[in-house]
Amino acid sequence: MRKNSQFAAFYFDKEDEILIDEISAYLDNKAKAILDFFELDIAKDLKFLQVYIIPTKKQFDEEYKKDKNLPQSTKIEDWVIGYFNNKDKKIVYLSLNDYKSTAHVGIMQNYDEALDYYKKTIVHEFVHFANHLYCDKHNCLYTNKYLAEGLAGYLSNQRENLEVKFNFSLKDILGNRPCYDGWRLTTKYLVENYPKSFVLELVRDNQKSKKFVQEELFQKAKNKFAPEKLQK
Repeated sequence: MRKNSQFAAFYFDKEDEILIDEISAYLDNKAKAILDFFELDIAKDLKFLQVYIIPTKKQFDEEYKKDKNLPQSTKIEDWVIGYFNNKDKKIVYLSLNDYKSTAHVGIMQNYDEALDYYKKTIVHEFVHFANHLYCDKHNCLYTNKYLAEGLAGYLSNQRENLEVKFNFSLKDILGNRPCYDGWRLTTKYLVENYPKSFVLELVRDNQKSKKFVQEELFQKAKNKFAPEKLQK
């Protein structure tokens, strides 16, 4: 089945039909502010986005391996539930109905919380989409991972009401292993304490953003969100 919203076309099975109106409305409500953050013109810069809701984790893993060009024998971690494919301008996301087959099964104990988490994760992937459009527009290769993931977590308001301790090293922030809270808090400090023009400069220049987090940003974020200063 298919449903067009203002900013995306959703493809889904009938069992997810009841969720799509709410999910698409939520994305439409959040998308403009994200595009504005990246200073993207909706009429000129926005490309057609497709959102595929995959009914089972097994099918999702197969799509993931295909899109990432991974061997069929690759084991996909049970916490992986969504991604943005920049080549095809699409978001691929697991149906909430099969969270029971993932590491996120616990969140299903409270459906309202699970639905809120679900919607914010789709917006997280939309931020990656907007970031990609911005890099295309400015002919830059890619955004440093801590900043790309940090912006996705921050602008989607994920985990904003949770108490998170900054128990991360600089190696954690610059590494490829999942460090979503560390990336989000580091980027939160950046966005809330520096001009947006500077933030976008770091989005465009991955070498400068790496040097800046090494020489200044990491320590300032750590001082702000140290374990004894819980961030809500």
